[in-house]
Amino acid sequence: MTSLRQHLAALPERRKLVHDVLTPIQRGKRDRTLKSCFARLAPGKDGRIHTGLSVATTSMRLASSESIVEEASTNLQNLANKIATMDPLYRTRDVMRADPGFHLVARDYASAEGLLVFAYSQDWEWVDRMLAGEGIHALHAIEFFNLSCHWSEVKKKHPEVYTTTKNITFLSFYQGSARTATVTFNKDYPVHGQRITEAETLRMQKILYQLHPLHAWWETVKQQLKHSGGIIENCFGYKRPLRDPDEHNRLKDALSQLPQSTVAWKMNEALCLVHDELDRQGEIELLHQNHDELFHQCLPEYLEETLEYTAAVMETPFTIHGRELHIPTEAKVSEVGGSWGEMK
Repeated sequence: MTSLRQHLAALPERRKLVHDVLTPIQRGKRDRTLKSCFARLAPGKDGRIHTGLSVATTSMRLASSESIVEEASTNLQNLANKIATMDPLYRTRDVMRADPGFHLVARDYASAEGLLVFAYSQDWEWVDRMLAGEGIHALHAIEFFNLSCHWSEVKKKHPEVYTTTKNITFLSFYQGSARTATVTFNKDYPVHGQRITEAETLRMQKILYQLHPLHAWWETVKQQLKHSGGIIENCFGYKRPLRDPDEHNRLKDALSQLPQSTVAWKMNEALCLVHDELDRQGEIELLHQNHDELFHQCLPEYLEETLEYTAAVMETPFTIHGRELHIPTEAKVSEVGGSWGEMK
């Protein structure tokens, strides 16, 4: 029978064996994903990567997919973020570059889903904090992990904590159980390189639910579904019937539908305005819409116009529960002829 001393002495060798056996398997899966990614990003004869955008989601968000009319087309949404995080050395985003003489310009909504969850749940204190520029995930990280730094330093000083906080927060907004949130988070280990226990998730959820009136919001939406025959309606009057026979799943769908369809509505509105009013071939070109982000390329003399116009049309005010608000945006710009990965 192995003694405790013998067991402890053998641990380093056993750990090395596990590392030697599992690392090639994990690395192989990651490399296969990256190889597939680069194959999908191969440009066509025109030097471009194309995608097809269509209203194919229940929230009215545009979905990116292969185009039936363009060669070298693929789904561009989510692709770059996840691959770049898995291994930054591959620099997947650098595949996408501006034409010679042009800047790449991107503007996206900042923490839109969190802001809208707080607005729909009438958590106006946190709405005001976010509109004042405070970061939701950094603030939650300070509460979850008792950090002593200022919220603006959290992402830089504690990147792993920030990533964990962000994921668990979003997985918990819509009645996600601690077990479901844990399993979902751990599935993305190849993306963020972290794992978490169910007990740790439950601890963070308890703090989250003390900070925000989410349980009251869930009950309100549950009653709305009951009285409306399963129809959920966002602040713009967009209605969606929910047909899942499971009451719990119906409620989760309704909770996520409210903020996500609101972002989609604002993005689709801005996309039409930018396409009709700003896009000018050879000067300012709308390239792609990637979830909550609009991508352009423009000549240097039109950079300020591009930044100002996109901010104006994306930040137009709207009303939730009688309160007017807007979703703040952030912009990134590449050097002339620069790539997506180099944008700052």
